[in-house]
Amino acid sequence: MDKKDNKYKGGLIGEYIIYGVFVGIAIFLLVKSFETWNVIQMNTIVWIAFLISLISGVIIAGLFSYLLALRSIKNYVIVIVNDVVKYLQQKSIIPLEYKLEKLKDTISARNKILHFIGIQADRITDLTRQKKEYENTISRFTDFKGQSMLQVNDAKGEIKDVTILFTDVKNFTEFYQKVRVEDVMKFLNIYLTEVVNIIHKNKGIVNKFIGDEVMAVFEAKEGDEKENGHELRALAASFEILKKFDSILNSSGIMLPTPLKVSYGIGIGLHSGPAIVGTIGSKERMEFTVLGDTVEIANRIALASGIGVALISADTYQRIGKKAEVIECEPLNLGGKEGLYKVYIATGINLIIR
Repeated sequence: MDKKDNKYKGGLIGEYIIYGVFVGIAIFLLVKSFETWNVIQMNTIVWIAFLISLISGVIIAGLFSYLLALRSIKNYVIVIVNDVVKYLQQKSIIPLEYKLEKLKDTISARNKILHFIGIQADRITDLTRQKKEYENTISRFTDFKGQSMLQVNDAKGEIKDVTILFTDVKNFTEFYQKVRVEDVMKFLNIYLTEVVNIIHKNKGIVNKFIGDEVMAVFEAKEGDEKENGHELRALAASFEILKKFDSILNSSGIMLPTPLKVSYGIGIGLHSGPAIVGTIGSKERMEFTVLGDTVEIANRIALASGIGVALISADTYQRIGKKAEVIECEPLNLGGKEGLYKVYIATGINLIIR
């Protein structure tokens, strides 16, 4: 066996037993050379010496082999630790300049392995935490893509029947010009949080924020009844947002300048119809969006709405029917669209009519 080999050498015990036997034979021949001794006594002494030498040879060989085995195991474990270090360096888990200190025994080698396992466990824990934070962040931007109408063929897109809701904060430009920047951001974060919660509560999807505007999409859901479809859920969300606006402003703690107290508020526009749903963008940045006249008309209706008013298109009103309590308005010129559009001020929902 190669003495330089670092692998386990405990199998040498047989060799050392043989060495012990030879030692016993040597003692036997040495004693036998004393011919002046009584033959009977000499034979007894020879046999006793032989047995003692044989037993001592076995014991010495066993001890030596045991110690050698310990040393071999230690060397073998050190080789494993060194291999682990190299592997972790290749994977950039520990720096390349890391130098492994000299290991005294198998216990220190074991502790070092446990140390590296701990490093890897901490790394996995940290990656899991980062993944969770990333998913939470993405979910806020994509608005529960897997749970909604976003389950479409993203590449080709689809045409879906939807109700689009737009919110528009009136006189927002004057507001941010006369209020501290930190107060503007505080208000927007509180306002957008409440609006998003209300939209989700009514099974809508926030598609995007455009400055102070919020664009939400409502689509047909499983379990929707004909008289309680996405149009009515969008209208219910509109009333909740309008009702919540004053409390949002109060909770932000902002003191509005006197002119703004009567001219600052929110208006909402609703329109129902077909829209293109799909993913657009480049390899660097993709965005899931909803496109088409339905979106543009809803946006223009919101811009035309007054403070505290939910303005709905004739298409949306026809779908909801008498469940929506409305006041008919003069037809609107929505700008960029041919002709006049008939709209209604929604004042409530009649829950008795079915």
